[in-house]
Amino acid sequence: MQPVDERHHTPAACGRPSSSWSESWYFDFATEQGLGGYVHLAMHPVRQRAWYWACVVRPDQGPVIVRDHDVAPPRGAMLEIRADGLWAECVCETPLEHWSLGLEAFGLRLDDPLDALHGELGERLPVGHDLSWEATVDAIEPASAPCDGRGYVQAGRVEGEILLGRERVTVDGTGQRAHTWGPSDWRDGGWRWAGLTTSDGVALSATALADGRAFGARWAPGGSAVAVEHADVADDELTVDDLNFSVDVLGVAPLAFESASGDAGGLWRALCRFRGGESTGVGWTAHVVPTTEDG
Repeated sequence: MQPVDERHHTPAACGRPSSSWSESWYFDFATEQGLGGYVHLAMHPVRQRAWYWACVVRPDQGPVIVRDHDVAPPRGAMLEIRADGLWAECVCETPLEHWSLGLEAFGLRLDDPLDALHGELGERLPVGHDLSWEATVDAIEPASAPCDGRGYVQAGRVEGEILLGRERVTVDGTGQRAHTWGPSDWRDGGWRWAGLTTSDGVALSATALADGRAFGARWAPGGSAVAVEHADVADDELTVDDLNFSVDVLGVAPLAFESASGDAGGLWRALCRFRGGESTGVGWTAHVVPTTEDG
């Protein structure tokens, strides 16, 4: 990957039709104490709109979510958005190394995570964060990504502070990030993803497709990367090549969306602890679900 790849891409520049195009930036974090969250900014040029998501999960509490699917796309090179009750920015401080994430918004604290898929009824409260995402390994573009889409993944450390109402929560953990662009549409489903970092320094980001293919990256302690060849991501077990983990869900933070065809759907994200034969780790899993699924 090149530093210039951190910037916006356009369908015209990549020779692709704009009707099937989207571009997204994703960042997450997870701590050994069971605190986790993620940020997702997606741009849909054909509709001239952007989506913004931010979620926080803590032990024994419902998730806190910020979701807006009617945001004007960022102007210029800055990934800054403004909407009613929402300001957020994703700032590339040093390409392929360091990002800063800022948020000031109103969100919802949900008693039941499934409420995110059925009306989003919850307690409205101020939500903010000031997070620093610092790479610990090189970014890698996985081989065999579907539908001619391009992008890269990277593991790192995340530090900073989250505001939930009047409460301030310190973040010090590990995280994954991804930047993707092209005609592929993740909302169609048929995939399951997991990303984590273990206590001995192994990191991975792996996507298993319904047809048996897999793509992603594994980083050994110290940062050397290899492409994922096989992955099986299940609710209670994760296998990536020769690595096997049992999976314990610490909390969930799903979000509802509308597919490209206009159908209702949901993205199921779970903060998890992964237990391997020699080490444990924390991270996230994700897959698309119908909005009637109980999780």
